[in-house]
Amino acid sequence: MSRFKNKRIEQEKARLADKVARLNEKNRKEENGQKIIIGGAMLHLAETDEDIAKILFEKLPKVVTREHDLKRITPILEELQEIIAENESTKLKKEYPQQGGTRANY
Repeated sequence: MSRFKNKRIEQEKARLADKVARLNEKNRKEENGQKIIIGGAMLHLAETDEDIAKILFEKLPKVVTREHDLKRITPILEELQEIIAENESTKLKKEYPQQGGTRANY
């Protein structure tokens, strides 16, 4: 009788371990989805908010440290750099419209 009881206990432990694994996987997928949504939202905001673009451009290379990951985000960093440069150019044109957007008229 003890063998059967031990077998049932082991089966129940295995069933619970499977359930925990499924819940952990579900939680991981939920967290990854949240990160993707937030990342997309931040990139969208950076398109219209130079401060956010600057922060992302400055901080991402410090946070993303694996070389493979850095290569993957290089196009995004380049796009952020373009956004920052375009905004700087627009500011100069507004500040110095007579000089064509430059600070000095040589």
